[in-house]
Amino acid sequence: MKVKVIVGGLSLLTVFFSQAESLWLSSLKIAKKKALEENRLILANVLKADCSICETGHQVWTDPEIQYLMNQVVPVQVNAKYPGPDAASLGDLSDTEIILLNAFGDVFAVHHGTITAVELKKLLKSVPPDVQRLNEALGQFLITEENPTLSQEVATCLQEYGKKSLDAVRNALLEHSDRYFEITYKLAKKEKDDRLAEHAKISLALNEVYKGNARLALESLKKMKIGKINTSNLGLMHFAYIEAYRADNNEKESSGHIDRLALVPGGSVLLRKLEE
Repeated sequence: MKVKVIVGGLSLLTVFFSQAESLWLSSLKIAKKKALEENRLILANVLKADCSICETGHQVWTDPEIQYLMNQVVPVQVNAKYPGPDAASLGDLSDTEIILLNAFGDVFAVHHGTITAVELKKLLKSVPPDVQRLNEALGQFLITEENPTLSQEVATCLQEYGKKSLDAVRNALLEHSDRYFEITYKLAKKEKDDRLAEHAKISLALNEVYKGNARLALESLKKMKIGKINTSNLGLMHFAYIEAYRADNNEKESSGHIDRLALVPGGSVLLRKLEE
């Protein structure tokens, strides 16, 4: 491919324009459909002008590592001035450059101002590699929004993604997880399913651990009183205590719950999860 340098204005490579432009979709609606089909998240580049490189320098988008990492997302350009109806849920775009979202429009990360190569790499390395399980559960739940088992599955997926993600998107994933665990709790109480409602409350405390709030998580767990926990939730309760005490550097208490978890039916599965 012929390389030409433009002198006297923006010193940009013709090769960059042809390669970069071909990567980006121009419709968020199409990007959502593609993300759902391919089980990927969407990276939206918010443009203040009519090119994909006016806001972020070509040295960012042509970075080899970034080009490799971009393969795990669906890239789309959104015009800040004329975003279109599909982008209305993204809110005010005047100071926004990069948005990470899923096929259903849930936003997991927003970067204000010009993003650097280091920041973009960190964001892309936080992206879950495959969101098929989340897409399937969320797609089914949104049909009626009345099934607490499906909302629990959505919340659990988000929790697992958040736990394994870097800081760039961890808290956003966990906050979305919180929202679906809260929905699960309300729907379960409505159906008088106390076991599932209790499971959701324990899971909310576990999210606080992964957000870095171990002491807050411990307060929530202690209020639930382990002696009154449904037998089927005992394993999760001990697991949450272990994660919280470990995060709080209390090995004595965490070891005690490890011993008790080993005696609970299904405890061996949760013990293996502790090593993940």
